[in-house]
Amino acid sequence: MRDGYQPNEILDQSEIYDIIDTTYTGESELLLSVMYRAVAKFNINTTHELAITCETLDSLNYFPEGEGYGSSDSYWDLEKVRETLERDRAYQKEREVA
Repeated sequence: MRDGYQPNEILDQSEIYDIIDTTYTGESELLLSVMYRAVAKFNINTTHELAITCETLDSLNYFPEGEGYGSSDSYWDLEKVRETLERDRAYQKEREVA
């Protein structure tokens, strides 16, 4: 992995996973697991979108350990990521046109 990625530089998926492994070490295992799924599901390929994903999922850092995290929890968390990425992608596209 190299240093100095630009926020909207397109990266391949292995680089994105490397960034998760090295940059997001302070996040919970649950948050990281959902981030990995989001990267694959929504074709997250920039550090900008990766940061948005982490911010959207931040509440998972405080998910009670004794409480089960099920498929419906995962569905809704991924849905939040999808909606947030769609809004940001539309905004980025709008900025390119202007």
